[in-house]
Amino acid sequence: KMTGFFCSDPSDAASTGLFDVTHKGWSKSLLDEINLDPTFLPEIRESHQSAGQIIKTFANDCDLLEGTPVFVGGGDTPVQALGRGVFKENIISLAISTGGNLLAVSNKPKIDRKLRIHCLNYVIPGQWYNMAATLSAGYSLRWLKYNFAPGQSYSDLADMALKVQSSQGLFFLPHIRGERTPYMDPNSRGVLMGLTAQHQLAHIVRAVMEGVVFSLRTGLDTLNELGIESQSIFISGGGTMHPLWIRLITDILGLPVEVSSFTDAAP
Repeated sequence: KMTGFFCSDPSDAASTGLFDVTHKGWSKSLLDEINLDPTFLPEIRESHQSAGQIIKTFANDCDLLEGTPVFVGGGDTPVQALGRGVFKENIISLAISTGGNLLAVSNKPKIDRKLRIHCLNYVIPGQWYNMAATLSAGYSLRWLKYNFAPGQSYSDLADMALKVQSSQGLFFLPHIRGERTPYMDPNSRGVLMGLTAQHQLAHIVRAVMEGVVFSLRTGLDTLNELGIESQSIFISGGGTMHPLWIRLITDILGLPVEVSSFTDAAP
């Protein structure tokens, strides 16, 4: 739309499921299998390469300067990881927003034959990334707030949970919209287990937050099974806005944590 040129980059194309992540091109065997004409798909260029210049019609519509250079860019998750400075092995990017993910960069593709985590092309040429994801991270807290504590802010709820030392045996499984890593099962369901008359809203909030981070810990364990070791974690997203999230991530994942100085790394 901006340049009149139809293109994509490997990091975004890989998420279609039609891309050969090893050879960095559209998969001929898959396209043949579903009878899809490859000319229907965009040309692939690297994330840092030119996608042309802003054309006159777009410049007029958006009050931008005609001829301004446009670059291809990349998928949202790898771009935000790069924005946090993640471009070396042994460093993991963790984000808690609506969903949550762990991303680790590698210099060769590491395919999980059990299909528990993704292996996709990174925005830096010659690099790949493995991603473990949980569907309902911040969304789990949103679900709790809007259904059971609509008058409270997210910060109020986290403050409440910070005041109790534990969830007192309450456990939350955050599969309220199905789950990704390591199950890849849209029919998996959430659980709130161990509820007693002694539990208050604060304990439930804490259990929800703990359950989200334990789900991410499952992703970390899966990465470790693939031989992807980590020495530290960069975290960002809405989950970095409160100290309890940071404490839980540090305690449950058991790794040094560095917090991004800004929430939105992708732009």
